[in-house]
Amino acid sequence: MAGSDAKLRGSKKRISNHELMHGKLVEINKFQAFMSTAIMIIAFLFFLVGFGLMGAGVYILGTSEDMDSETDLLGDLPLITISWVIVIVGAAIGLISLTGMYGGYKQNRPLLTIFFFFLFSSVLIQLCMGIFLFTYASEETLDDIVKDTWFEEGSGARNRRIDYQNYFECCGWNSIYDSLASGYNTPCTRSSPISCKEATLDWMDESYVPVAIFAITFACVEFIALSATVVLLGSSKHEEDPLLF
Repeated sequence: MAGSDAKLRGSKKRISNHELMHGKLVEINKFQAFMSTAIMIIAFLFFLVGFGLMGAGVYILGTSEDMDSETDLLGDLPLITISWVIVIVGAAIGLISLTGMYGGYKQNRPLLTIFFFFLFSSVLIQLCMGIFLFTYASEETLDDIVKDTWFEEGSGARNRRIDYQNYFECCGWNSIYDSLASGYNTPCTRSSPISCKEATLDWMDESYVPVAIFAITFACVEFIALSATVVLLGSSKHEEDPLLF
């Protein structure tokens, strides 16, 4: 009887341990399913936003090329280059998000690892791009690029000022009168104009500052997906985890 009782207790203990392990595995699978769904949703949102960013870059690229063809004084401002960077980053985000969605759906560790490293790189690129755009959309930067060239004398400099004033519908640089002085002789035929520096800053605020804010905000949101991916990859280290294939 004693031997039978011991065997019975041992059998119950093994069953209890098995049920406990099964329960833990079920909880792990539920958690992974939740995290996979979260990554798929976030990756899908990134897909939409990435191509939205690419569309914004294409629009800004067209505006920058039009401005570059009409004015020479902003030639040293890398607006076209910035626009191309926005287009490329937006397209890359949209495409790599497909990897994140598929990796989350299949619970595929290698694909999620690729998604993880891209998100990390994307955060850094977008933060740098946003800061770069904020830096260039400033009065000090515009003065460094335009001011000395604006106040050059001669017919060529005068024509450049006229083209600039016509494009931005403004007069003068610091004030609406400073280009009327002797040596510059640049006419201003508009009524109630604003200075060209102010007009340029307004144009930058409308065209580039929103993109900079969007890039920085989106980079911060990406940290959420980054954290979710890290958690899911970490949970895949369980020895019975189906992600290990």
